[in-house]
Amino acid sequence: MRDNGPITNREVMMNDGEMLVSRTDAGGRIIFVNKAFIDISGFTEEELLGSPHNLVRHPHMPKEAFADLWQTIKTGKPWEGFVKNRTKNGDHYWVRANVTPVTENGQITGFVSIRSKPSREQVAAAEKLYADLREGRASGMVIKEGRAIRTGLAGGIARARNSVTGLMVLAMSVPVILTIVAAELVNLNMDAAGIGVIIAALVVAVGLGRALIGRINAPLNRMEGHFDALARGDFAHDITDEPVSEYQRLTALLRATKAKLGYSQLEKIEMDRQSELHRREALERVAVSLEGRVNGIVQQIQDSSESLLGNSQTLSGNADQTMVQAGSVTSMTGQVTANVQAVSAATQELSSSVDEIARQVSHAATISREAVEQANHTNRMVLSLSDAASRIGEVIGLINTIASQTNLLALNATIEAARAGEAGKGFAVVAGEVKSLANQTAKATQEIGQQIAAIQGETRQAVDAIQGITGTIQTINELSSAIAAAVEEQGAATSEIARSVAQAAAGTSAAADNVAVVANAAQETKVMADQVYGSADGLKNVSRQLAGEVTAFLSEIRAA
Repeated sequence: MRDNGPITNREVMMNDGEMLVSRTDAGGRIIFVNKAFIDISGFTEEELLGSPHNLVRHPHMPKEAFADLWQTIKTGKPWEGFVKNRTKNGDHYWVRANVTPVTENGQITGFVSIRSKPSREQVAAAEKLYADLREGRASGMVIKEGRAIRTGLAGGIARARNSVTGLMVLAMSVPVILTIVAAELVNLNMDAAGIGVIIAALVVAVGLGRALIGRINAPLNRMEGHFDALARGDFAHDITDEPVSEYQRLTALLRATKAKLGYSQLEKIEMDRQSELHRREALERVAVSLEGRVNGIVQQIQDSSESLLGNSQTLSGNADQTMVQAGSVTSMTGQVTANVQAVSAATQELSSSVDEIARQVSHAATISREAVEQANHTNRMVLSLSDAASRIGEVIGLINTIASQTNLLALNATIEAARAGEAGKGFAVVAGEVKSLANQTAKATQEIGQQIAAIQGETRQAVDAIQGITGTIQTINELSSAIAAAVEEQGAATSEIARSVAQAAAGTSAAADNVAVVANAAQETKVMADQVYGSADGLKNVSRQLAGEVTAFLSEIRAA
């Protein structure tokens, strides 16, 4: 006998109405078990399938019981009896087992076992019988097709008493015996006694006949109830042991039929359960996979929307800052425009001053020429020398004044050029040249003043100094020519400065227009950034709603 490990004294009770179902191949290896069998045995389905069925054998089961089991089912007959099985942890459970062979083309291909819950009385009786068999105390008792049967004369009488044949023999024998006795009494001239015996024989015959009819009809009625239960599909119906021996084989066949039909139904239920379990597992795998993918997509959407929200906020902030900077640039452009306009006005004034200087220089040149002519007639005009010298002094004073004004204008132009920045660099150079010329003019006029003072101081020496005066006047003429040339150059520079200032004014105006365009673009960018922010926030909400819908959908799939 196989040793399946240690045992305990703890009994596991089957549930009322519960059926344990298994199927083995012809070699006794398990090929199918239902969930109830798995649960009560403590083994997993993987541990049971492919294992020999004696994996659950309990050591308290006598070898005679299993010998009877295999002897019965190998002949193609069903076997039904009480079995004590062992669980994986050593506990035990009692079952009322029906083992039915499965045949195909006349060959046994496997066995179906249906187990139900026995009563406590049946368990107690089986426990005592199996203990007696194990201990050798069951003399005169054998197990046949799962039932305990007495051997010997007492057993034969008991079986005859519970059979239709025995009752029929008795029903036929007693009247015959009584009739013979009655005939003997009549032969002995004991008519009254003979008649009494005959009457008794008739009464006994009638009683035995009725008992025989009952012995036949009662099992048939019970069979009818069993067939009716099978027809209704009531596989929990208990087909009890039939006391009438002639119907015991029929009862066994009914149990076998019940077992096969019950197995088919329970197998279908178990297959449906396993199919449903597999379907749910497949749905769960699909749900988990779908959930993972959708959650990944939703997370990507949420991450993208979060990034989009951040970018739109940054863009909006940049647009605000651009608008502020554009406003500042606009203000600075206005200041630059005002400065350029001031420089333009100063340039116009400088141009007017240069024109005046040119006019005065031209006048000085004329006077110089006249002085040359007068020097040629000095001998005749000595008396008028003082007056001419005075007029020359006035002209020199005027030139000195013009030089001072030119120097002041050059200084102002230098200041304005510094204010104009990069645009005023060229103008500053020209203003420096103008200032230099003004200084030279002032120096020249100072020298002329000295000469005039000498003329006025040395009138008496006029004749001797005529040549010197003539040279001096020639020098004045040359200086006047130089001043005229410088003034002409200053006029050209002033015109160039005016053109540069005009271009600067146009540039600042264009810059102001561009800044206005930038400000408008920044405003539009802010509006679009706000729209993007709203769309991103809506996308985030939609992704959350999508996640909720997917979760609800997966819950429905799992609940299906």
